[in-house]
Amino acid sequence: MRTHGKNRTALHWVLVMGGALLGVLESGSTAMAQAEGYFTSWQAFEPTNPEIVQNGGDIAAVGWAERGDYDDVIISNTLAGVPTGLETRGWGLATLDPALDWISSNGYALDYLLMDIEGDTQTQYDLLLDNVDRVRTDPDADISGAYVGNYGYYPGMSVDTSGAWPWNVGEQFKIDRENIYYTSGINVAMPVAYNSSQSALHIASSINGVPYVGGTAPTQISAIFWQGIETVSVAARHLPAGDLLIPYIADFVNKPNYGVPQSQVLLPTDNIAQVQHYRLRGANGFRTWEVNVNQTGATTYYYQTYGNVVTATLAFTADMADAWQALDGVFARDGELRTLNLATNKNAGIEWSGVQRGGRVDVLVSNMNTTTQHADWSHVAALPSQSPDVAYHDHVRLQYEACTMDREDYEQHVFGNAMNNQGANSWSGANPDKFAIGSPPGSGNDSEQSIVSTGGYNGKVAWSAFDGPSFNSTDKVVYSGFLYNAISGVAFEPINVAGGSPTGYAVPAYQGPTVSMAWGALRLRSGYDGGDVYQAVNIPATMGKWLEVKMVVNPTVGTGLGSLYVRNVTDGQKDFTRVVFDNINTTGVTERVLVVPLLMGVNKNPSNFNGFIVAAYGDGNAVDDLSMGYYVPQMNDNFDHYQSGVAMDSQVVPQLVWKGPASGGPGQLTASAPYGTGNPSALAVRPTGSSAASAWWETELTDHDASDLTVYSGQLYGTTGVYFAPVNTVASASNGLTPNNYVGFLVQFEQGELRLRGSRDSGELYKATNFAPASGKWYDIQVQVDPSRDIDGVAGGDFGAARVWVKNLTDNTAPVLVDFDKISTTGVVESLLEVPLFLNATTRNPSKWNGWEIGGINSSVQVDNLRSALYPYLDFVGRNQYIAD
Repeated sequence: MRTHGKNRTALHWVLVMGGALLGVLESGSTAMAQAEGYFTSWQAFEPTNPEIVQNGGDIAAVGWAERGDYDDVIISNTLAGVPTGLETRGWGLATLDPALDWISSNGYALDYLLMDIEGDTQTQYDLLLDNVDRVRTDPDADISGAYVGNYGYYPGMSVDTSGAWPWNVGEQFKIDRENIYYTSGINVAMPVAYNSSQSALHIASSINGVPYVGGTAPTQISAIFWQGIETVSVAARHLPAGDLLIPYIADFVNKPNYGVPQSQVLLPTDNIAQVQHYRLRGANGFRTWEVNVNQTGATTYYYQTYGNVVTATLAFTADMADAWQALDGVFARDGELRTLNLATNKNAGIEWSGVQRGGRVDVLVSNMNTTTQHADWSHVAALPSQSPDVAYHDHVRLQYEACTMDREDYEQHVFGNAMNNQGANSWSGANPDKFAIGSPPGSGNDSEQSIVSTGGYNGKVAWSAFDGPSFNSTDKVVYSGFLYNAISGVAFEPINVAGGSPTGYAVPAYQGPTVSMAWGALRLRSGYDGGDVYQAVNIPATMGKWLEVKMVVNPTVGTGLGSLYVRNVTDGQKDFTRVVFDNINTTGVTERVLVVPLLMGVNKNPSNFNGFIVAAYGDGNAVDDLSMGYYVPQMNDNFDHYQSGVAMDSQVVPQLVWKGPASGGPGQLTASAPYGTGNPSALAVRPTGSSAASAWWETELTDHDASDLTVYSGQLYGTTGVYFAPVNTVASASNGLTPNNYVGFLVQFEQGELRLRGSRDSGELYKATNFAPASGKWYDIQVQVDPSRDIDGVAGGDFGAARVWVKNLTDNTAPVLVDFDKISTTGVVESLLEVPLFLNATTRNPSKWNGWEIGGINSSVQVDNLRSALYPYLDFVGRNQYIAD
């Protein structure tokens, strides 16, 4: 809620006028925090008797449920003891004046005036304008600064094509309303997003010979569902900065003469999904109208279920409030908030909405077509190329971690043109004419277009502004890109374009760190013109192949630290390998460091990097998919950055030294080439001799919440005596194993069985009944964890549920959902697809795990590719599948 200019009594008013409501929001109301929510906790005011302030009800649930003729008086209505709302027939200043005077004189503040003045005559326009002007000219700043809106007035309405009557698009009354919105002082957009049966007309291409814009919807229900989302999206696309978006919603409005079959009426699950789409597209709240009664055939689910308008309306609004609040955690996270989609897809009948908050992405996909389909995300930097398949009439909520917020993939540039000839997308610098848009050379990069160097064997530099996120100077940020080194060298670096010259490049004081490939060797330098050059020692020189390189910039230590993660796209590498560096300026010495010093400064840090430089020497070098985003901490470890053949307690890089017992610990573990086939990694870990060995090490503490649905996976080779477990290293000693109370679940191959238990030495032990590891095979074991559930049958204490999938990587067979038997119940085979975990709130849950423990019986077994991630489906129980790379 806005901070008002005066030190006022902690009570804030919402006036809802005109066949609607007058209400109050108490300070700190969860529903209206930061102007996001539905209207609740109202109090009534009577201008004729100002000392009367009546409490009650849920303002969002009511408003049109009972009508009366109350002359210039705003009072509380009830029906059978149920608060049904507040009404006024005096829509003008006669009602507004005493209300505002009373609010101000009693030391209160007005937060919102939401009106329902309908019609399009000059008299009604004048009435609306008088009310807005009355608020805006009030001498009390806590009145004049209120948010003001009116039913059906929103930006973009003159070009909104979602209505049932295509000839209304661009009509004068819409132009008039939109002009009033922009010029009168209104700053709350209130589009009418009712689910109306007449919206089903969009299954046709035209009506009365007038075509609909955007083609046809595949089903009536998809058209009804789409219409509300499109209307809200139109307002969101045109919403002025600082304005709010609060649509009117209703369960189902069955218009006379436009009835639809009952099968095409939206169900509660559809209404719930729809209001969540609105919030994910920028809505700050909603206002409800009464549910519909039967007029022509089909009628609302809520009315059929509850039998009367008032009870049905209250039930509908309660569901919508729950749906809205279910997303509260999404918007409460840290980091810049991005709305990912304001487009709709009427033709296909599939809609998706999503937001990114820092390094977390939340998405809702709804399929109202009759065929299973997926949403196309190929243009969205923070998401996979497409959504999972979604069945007809299904709504799927998904979550992802993402270190990309903005990406420039160059697909919108003009193919064949030089970068100084791209219109509004043209580049600057010394040599933009020596870079052109062309097909990506080589193989592995599935983009249609990339930047390719031209103009002969010489140096060339160019730069462009980049519409990046609003990072803070202390944010840990990832700058990434695809590099293809055909000859000599190619590089990219983030810059502050304020120091970039239209005919040169950024001066050193504005340059960020530089990622380059020089004759195939991957390098990192603190700036294009300054600092030592660090070269990868664990990534072979790679000419003629595409590498995806992620540069992590940490500005909080000294003048900044940088590190790289890389994958060979051409060779199909899926996991990123962390780069180990050598300072090439210190000849004769190989430092082996994971982080290198940078030269960050006042004009070069994440808060003001807003462009990229691309440099190359020679023709045929290429760059693609330059991006930036928040760094997402990971527990992933694929061991390719370790020294081969060196014991894990003797690694040169301090951060890679493992801990554990002096005997049978990290000194008896080493990284070497994977056995057999099916594992493309360069290195995997095994004991060095004939004796068992176990150890632990710290990776990073992820930003998972304790209740997050998560996936922890690892790859095992062997049939007995090999295991992995996520751990909390806080209490771990360097000379012993992780204390058992800090070990997460244990996954092991033992005696030819896959086994799972709550901790390394504690909890029930479960064995797979439908899977057994075979010798000479690599397996990926994926443990999907739901910390929000407790299925052990004992109230309180430990909690958590898990299911396990196994994929044979060597034979590339389909994943298997593991069926478990509790070993302790001899003679009984439980056949459990989910097993209870041994989680607790203090030491063992996704918010605490920051490393791994592994063990092996002898050198015949190996462990590799330990990873963690969010489980993408918010519905853990109903969505059950192996999560592919």
